[in-house]
Amino acid sequence: MHYRKLKEKQEYDDNLEKLKKGRWDARENMGKALVTGGGSGIGREISVRLLRAGYEIVYVGRKERGLKYEGEMYGRKVTFLKKDLKREWDGVDFRDIDLLVCNAGVGGGATLLDTEWEDEIGVNLRSVVGMTKRFLECKNSEEDRSAG
Repeated sequence: MHYRKLKEKQEYDDNLEKLKKGRWDARENMGKALVTGGGSGIGREISVRLLRAGYEIVYVGRKERGLKYEGEMYGRKVTFLKKDLKREWDGVDFRDIDLLVCNAGVGGGATLLDTEWEDEIGVNLRSVVGMTKRFLECKNSEEDRSAG
C-alpha cells in the first residue's frame, strides 16, 4: 500500500476511535458547500478541509471519486453530483448551498484551430460565471423573501 494511503488510513482509524469514545472535537455544522472538481487534486484537498471545518460537501464532477471515508471521519455528509461542467452546470440546485467553490478546470493546450478550446472555455469560464450568477441570484432571492 502506498505510504500516503497507509498514513491516511491510520489517521482515519485513529479518528474513528476518538469519535467512538466521544473524544472527537467535531465542530458545529457550518452548512453545505458545493465544490466543483472536489473529488481529486486541489478540489479534493479543499473538500477535506471544508469537512474538517464542519461543512457537508456536495462535489461535482464527471467521475465519482471517494470522499466517503473522509465524510465518515468528520461526521459529515458527502454527496456526489455527476455533471460535465462543459455543458451541464445549469441544472444545479443552489437553495441549500451555503458556500460555492468553483475549482474545476481543464487545460489541454488547445490552439485556435482545435475545437477543444470550446470545452476549455465551457469549464473554465462559462461554468464559473454561470454557477456563480445562479448561486448569487438564489441567495439574493432568499434574502428578499426573509426581509419581506
